[in-house]
Amino acid sequence: MPSIKTALDVSFHAHGVDIQQTHAVELAIKRGIIARICNIKDDPLPYQDNTFDVVFCTEVVEHTFNPIHIIREVNRVLKKGGIFIFSVPNVAAWQKRLLLLVGRNIYYAYDTTKK
Repeated sequence: MPSIKTALDVSFHAHGVDIQQTHAVELAIKRGIIARICNIKDDPLPYQDNTFDVVFCTEVVEHTFNPIHIIREVNRVLKKGGIFIFSVPNVAAWQKRLLLLVGRNIYYAYDTTKK
């Protein structure tokens, strides 16, 4: 029976971009991720064409006025046959509806005013 490889079984280099310097960027760098600052809303991704086998983009696209720009940039940096994995929030999920029903904010899972 052939074995299934996981991310732990293969060597890979993780890269990340954020629109501004944040604690997340600093933490990523400390953990060995090559993190860069990039205005992904307007600027090209800071990578050569055909760089990545996989691009993972979670809950970013919905924050832009021009999501096609991000999709084109991902397509540019993906190798032929590469995989683009992305997500957007589902405000219609039953968990979100339940929060709305009890008067809770569905966009923030925690109170950002508490220290």
